[in-house]
Amino acid sequence: MKKIQYIINVVLGLAVAILFTLFVNQKQKINNFQSSNKTEVSDGKKIESVDSILKNAKELPFPIAFVNIDTIEANFIYYKQQKENLEKSINSKQQILLNKEQKLNSDYEKFAMEVQNGTTKLVTRAELEKEDMKFQRLMQGLMLEKQKMEEEVVNQENNLVKEINTSLDSFLKKYKDELKYSYVFQKGGMAGTLLYANDSLDITKDVLKALNAEYANKVK
Repeated sequence: MKKIQYIINVVLGLAVAILFTLFVNQKQKINNFQSSNKTEVSDGKKIESVDSILKNAKELPFPIAFVNIDTIEANFIYYKQQKENLEKSINSKQQILLNKEQKLNSDYEKFAMEVQNGTTKLVTRAELEKEDMKFQRLMQGLMLEKQKMEEEVVNQENNLVKEINTSLDSFLKKYKDELKYSYVFQKGGMAGTLLYANDSLDITKDVLKALNAEYANKVK
């Protein structure tokens, strides 16, 4: 009888432990869900207006400023998204060309092996030369496709950089009175010629925050 009572107590203890574990896990899920909701709400509230950002922008000691274009490209959300989309498109096209190249190489190797083994259905020398020329034309066509894609990639990348520069230029012209500068130089980037500048003239942080806020409000 005592043994049966002992077994019952063990089973009840295990049941309580399981129920407690389930309760804790469920509570944790609820807390995680609530936390994620709070994060979404807080993230939404963190989007400042451009006017608010510029109102609290740093004071310039002189009406001269500079913007670090490398920082803008690395952190401007719109640019990062467009660059990511471009890279996906490039990778997709490269994979298509790679598949074509692999198939063409495989087909040519098969043709060469059949000729070597004497199992080819092509009999005359003219037929063999014609088939070989066909592969050569296909390879040349593939090389032209690669070259064309590389040129398109360069053009797309250049257009994206131009688009960012145009956006930045438009922004700086639009808010020149709020940021109180007469000249803005570019630091970094391919065309950057500013070798040194005092950090007190750096308005990159404020411009970047305002650009991201402007874009966030635009896509909301």
